[in-house]
Amino acid sequence: MEREPNRLRDTSLFYPQDSQAPEKLEALVKQAPHIVATRFHEQRGKESYLDSFDDQGVMAIWKKAY
Repeated sequence: MEREPNRLRDTSLFYPQDSQAPEKLEALVKQAPHIVATRFHEQRGKESYLDSFDDQGVMAIWKKAY
């Protein structure tokens, strides 16, 4: 990204159940303004991070991204 910022774009990845995710997204965008997408981890092994896209954590991240 740093070598070709006019050609490449970043994506971000967050855990919806992390209550600090919206603030982390805001800080990341300030550091890397070429972010064009955000993704969510649904699960890791048997541990679930996402119950639904209506989840409060998901909505908080979307509101911050918007």
